[in-house]
Amino acid sequence: MIIVLSRSGIRYLLAAILCGVAGALCAPFSLKIEMAQSNPVVVVGLAELAALALACTGLIVMRPRLWSVDRLGVTRRRWIPTACVTVLSLVCPQLVLAGADVVALPAGTWPPSATTVLFLTGLGLLLAPYTGALRATGVVLTLYVGLVLASQISHDVRLWSPLVAVTWPTVSGAPLGKVVLAWIVAAAALVVQIRTLGSTMRTWRSELNAS
Repeated sequence: MIIVLSRSGIRYLLAAILCGVAGALCAPFSLKIEMAQSNPVVVVGLAELAALALACTGLIVMRPRLWSVDRLGVTRRRWIPTACVTVLSLVCPQLVLAGADVVALPAGTWPPSATTVLFLTGLGLLLAPYTGALRATGVVLTLYVGLVLASQISHDVRLWSPLVAVTWPTVSGAPLGKVVLAWIVAAAALVVQIRTLGSTMRTWRSELNAS
């Protein structure tokens, strides 16, 4: 409850509502990438972008402020706020996609989008304690854009990329290996966040000085 009522929590809640509404309204629409005409068209759903926007917002808005104060305490339960925030940050983008799927997400596109968003959200949370929230967000967005474009240009990239490219007109779902990888990254992010309480001391001081 303290997390929800905090200033960061309220901002994240508002962002979640906005992204959820945007994802539901934009569920039927998508961007089609066709840089190499000999390869299948890669489709990026606007609902997927809404979920990714919420994931990046969570990295920035919920960056270590609330739970890093517990670093100074002696309670054995100081990891609980960190775990709650991390799980919240992993789950809420998935709820955006779930809501879009209920409304009008094209058939078969939820599993690939959910896997991609889970991987990227976990990666951002995994990097944030060491690089800072803004740098982690930059890495996530750069990786997403780069791999989406490369997946359309090269079939080989589409095979080894951790992201699941949705191709048109055939939607093949999410390969099991990439689903497992996304869950491993998410689990590793949770462990790292708990171990560092959301931030290393160096990154924490850097972000406090920047703010």
